[in-house]
Amino acid sequence: VNTLYTCASQVFDKYVRERAEEERKEKKNRLQQKKLAFRALMEEAKLHSKSSFTEFSSKHGRDDRFKGIDKPRDRETYFNEYIGEVRKREKEEKERKREQAKAEFIALLKEKAVDRHARWADAKKKVDAEPKYKAVESSALREDYFREYCKLVKEERKKEKDAKEKDRDRSSKKEKKDKERDKEKEEEKKKEGKEKKKKEKGGDESESASEAEGVAEAAAAA
Repeated sequence: VNTLYTCASQVFDKYVRERAEEERKEKKNRLQQKKLAFRALMEEAKLHSKSSFTEFSSKHGRDDRFKGIDKPRDRETYFNEYIGEVRKREKEEKERKREQAKAEFIALLKEKAVDRHARWADAKKKVDAEPKYKAVESSALREDYFREYCKLVKEERKKEKDAKEKDRDRSSKKEKKDKERDKEKEEEKKKEGKEKKKKEKGGDESESASEAEGVAEAAAAA
C-alpha cells in the first residue's frame, strides 16, 4: 500500500510540476502577444520623439490593445521603451540627411569650381541660389563645409603634384637606365670590333710569314 501511495504521489507531483510549467509558458505567451498588440497600436499612432504618454493614453485608452496591458505602470514602461527607439531612429535619419546635404554641398562647390583661396563671403555668391546650398540647415554649417572643401581641394592638389613628381622620377630613372644600357651596348660593339680587327691582323701576319717561308724555300732549291 505504501509503495502504491508513493508512486501515485510521485506521478501527481510530476503532473503538478508539468502543469505549472505549461501555465507559466502560456502566461508568458499571452503577455508577449499583448505586448506585440500594444506595440502595433503605438506604430499605428505615428508617435514621434516628442510624443507624451498622457497624450497617447487619452487618445487610445479605449482601444482593446491598450487595455490588454493590465498595469498602467507597464503601459508607460513599454511606451517609453518605444519612444526611445523612435528617438534613435530620428537621430540616425537626421544624421544621414545631414551627411547627404554635406556631400551634395561640397560637390556643388566643386561643380562651380570655387577657388579654395576665396573668402567665404565671395564664394557663397556663386552658390547661394542653389537648392543644395539651401539644403544645409545653417549658415555656420555651410561655412564649416566650405573650409572642409578648401582642405580637400588642397589635399587633392598635393596628391596630384606628388603623383606627377613620381611619374617624372620614374621617367628619369627609366631614361637613365636606357642610356646606361645603350652605353653598354656601344662599348660591347667597340670591344667586338677591336677583337675582330685583332683577329684579322693576326691572319694577315700569318699569311705574310707563310709567303716569306715559300720564297726562302724556293731560293734554297735554286
